[in-house]
Amino acid sequence: AGGVGTRSAKADSLGEATVEAEPNYEERWENLPIIASVTVLVGALLTQQDLVAIFALYYFQESMEADWLVESAQVLSRLPVDLFVEYRNQAILLPVLTKAATSGVAYVLGDILAQVFEGRRRVEWLDLGRSTRNGIVGFFLHGPGVHFWLLFLEGPFQEFIGSSTGTEWWAIVAKILVDQTFFAVVLTTLYALFLGALSGKPLDEVLSRTWKTLLPALYSSWRFWPFVHLITFSPMMPFELKVLWNDVVEIVWVVILSLIANDEKTVGAGSEPKGPSDSESGDAAAQAAVRQRREELQPEPVTP
Repeated sequence: AGGVGTRSAKADSLGEATVEAEPNYEERWENLPIIASVTVLVGALLTQQDLVAIFALYYFQESMEADWLVESAQVLSRLPVDLFVEYRNQAILLPVLTKAATSGVAYVLGDILAQVFEGRRRVEWLDLGRSTRNGIVGFFLHGPGVHFWLLFLEGPFQEFIGSSTGTEWWAIVAKILVDQTFFAVVLTTLYALFLGALSGKPLDEVLSRTWKTLLPALYSSWRFWPFVHLITFSPMMPFELKVLWNDVVEIVWVVILSLIANDEKTVGAGSEPKGPSDSESGDAAAQAAVRQRREELQPEPVTP
């Protein structure tokens, strides 16, 4: 989830129509070169071996019977599988660093997508500082935290509940239950504290907002994440890929929250609830969770 920009709706003289003003986002013209530079750098790091191989094919093409273009295309076609295999190897050899980097990247991408869905559809409108803060939280908190939490669930907790393999249906349910209660509360609170500190917000303000919306946020997540964790804790998911799986789904979840927030904002600007049915269909718990996430990340509005 992410912040929304400053928007206003002005009623006409009859009070029956609303007109939405243009978003008043701060324009950051340095965004494009920053994003382009990071993209080129990351792309070069991920494909350096393949680029060397393609260069070698081109350089020695006169001494080859095969067409270097065809061979280069085959090298590139294997790139997704090669990257996945390399990631899995690194997740085994350097688990904490690899999973920290995974969550850092996922949190940056999730926040950028959230900003786009909520109205920042021009590169210069993006708040890369906010995305960077989310990436820092993902790198230092979510990735390592989830890694060690999963080690606990697959080890001491599994032995404590008397599970021999950890794949029995009741063992999976037990893991989901403790994950979505105890760990969800801890992680949500630490996330708010971390992000509040990086944003320079007062501690009492961060704690007040967190405690006020914690239960609605948990209630909202309970309708999504338990189904995800049926796969997380199943035998089909290797341990070294569990954090990657959770981070990929986290990006989807962030987009869902952003869409809900954007829809809630549009409905709120257009009309007032007309009765109990309207407020119930709006799902107060989900909206409260969205508001909490959005308010945590929302920058100060830019005055013209």
